[in-house]
Amino acid sequence: MEAGGTVFLNKFNISNASTGIEAKANFGFLYVTDSDFDNFINAGIQINGPEATIPYVLNSNFSNTNYGISATNIDEIVIKYNSIVESELGIYLSNVTNATIINNAITSSLKSMPGIFLESSNGDLRGNTISGHTNGIHLGNSSPDIGDNTITDN
Repeated sequence: MEAGGTVFLNKFNISNASTGIEAKANFGFLYVTDSDFDNFINAGIQINGPEATIPYVLNSNFSNTNYGISATNIDEIVIKYNSIVESELGIYLSNVTNATIINNAITSSLKSMPGIFLESSNGDLRGNTISGHTNGIHLGNSSPDIGDNTITDN
C-alpha cells in the first residue's frame, strides 16, 4: 500500500507470499479484521510509518510467518483478539509511541524469538497468552503498561 492508500479487509484470506500486506510511509487507512494470513517468508502484516491514521488489526489469524505483525515508526496501532501460530516472532514493534496489544494468542513450537518484542515503544500489553518462544515479552528501551498476560513454556 503506497502513500495515501486505503485498505479495509474483512474475512479475507492471503497466503504464500513474501509479505501479506505491506503499508509504506504515509499510508492512508489500514483496517484488517476477521482475516487469515498463512505462510509468509517475512510478515503477515508489515507497517512502515509514519501513518496518516491509526492502523487496526483485529480478530485475525496468522500462521507460519517470520513475523506475524511488524510495525515501525508510527504513532499508534491497535492489535486485538488475534491468533498468531508457528511464527518465529509474533508481534514486533519499533518506535511506536502508543501501541494497544490486547487479548492476542501467540503460540509456537519454534522457540527462536520472543512472542512480543517492543523496541523504543510504549502502550498497553494486556490479556495476551504467549507460549513456545525464547521470551514471552522482550523490551528494549520500552516502557509499556503490562498486565494480566499469561506467559508459559518460553
